[in-house]
Amino acid sequence: MRYCGEAPEFAGLSSPQCVIMGKVAKFAGLSSPQCVIVLQVSEFADLSSPQCVIAGKVAKSADLSSPQCVIVGKVAKFADLSSPQYSIWVAHLQSE
Repeated sequence: MRYCGEAPEFAGLSSPQCVIMGKVAKFAGLSSPQCVIVLQVSEFADLSSPQCVIAGKVAKSADLSSPQCVIVGKVAKFADLSSPQYSIWVAHLQSE
């Protein structure tokens, strides 16, 4: 796994569920092999659905089941979500 930005805390990387934390966050409904990144304090719900809402930054991710996912608001690009290892590029990471 490769991460550009701050050093995050990783959990569950050995499973199809990948959780990447940049700040303190709570996760719920991680039932699909989708990659989630948190940049601000947020609570995630129903991540198994095609759309993911980041409470706190209010950003919508479209088509999380596709190989590429774009989180609007913090501009994070995900690549190769279908493999056990993920590559994450964070264009903008600002603490507020």
